[in-house]
Amino acid sequence: MDALAPCVVVLDHGCTILHTNSAAQHELAAGVFKVRHGCIAATDAGMQAHLVSAVALATGEPSSGPARASVVRMGHEGAGRLCSVIPLLAHEPLAHASDARPQALLLWSGPRTVPNASQLSAVLRVSASEARLAWALAAGQTVKAFAQLQGCSLHTARTHLKNLMRKTGCSRQVELVQLIHSIPFG
Repeated sequence: MDALAPCVVVLDHGCTILHTNSAAQHELAAGVFKVRHGCIAATDAGMQAHLVSAVALATGEPSSGPARASVVRMGHEGAGRLCSVIPLLAHEPLAHASDARPQALLLWSGPRTVPNASQLSAVLRVSASEARLAWALAAGQTVKAFAQLQGCSLHTARTHLKNLMRKTGCSRQVELVQLIHSIPFG
């Protein structure tokens, strides 16, 4: 786990940190998230509520039904990071052995630069408008906000999205954002 590039944190149902890999330790030391009394914490109450809810979903605690994964946006719009919160059951190899209760795996990427729209256009082989939409989505904006900022109709923005999805082979917006963030730029 220590050799993994993404930041990896194993949490219990109460967001107590049970284990971190080297990348996560570096990011936590840099203040990406707060650590309070051994628990991971977001920078504001709203984000913290989303994190706690996602961990509860991943661990099935207290009675949120079967454990399931979710995504949490941590940080401010545009500068935020998407963090995956994944169920980690006690019998799985990454689970922290001292607790038999379900745990959550929090994963996020270290700091990255999102390619600009012209770079995206060239790499993804999409139009300039589609590339601007891809960049906006990767920066955390919605399709509706993109339409308003670009002065186009929501229908036009959705057509750009449909074309982006077809050209990239993505079936969901989150896949498109993950693809954009995986492009190796600066």
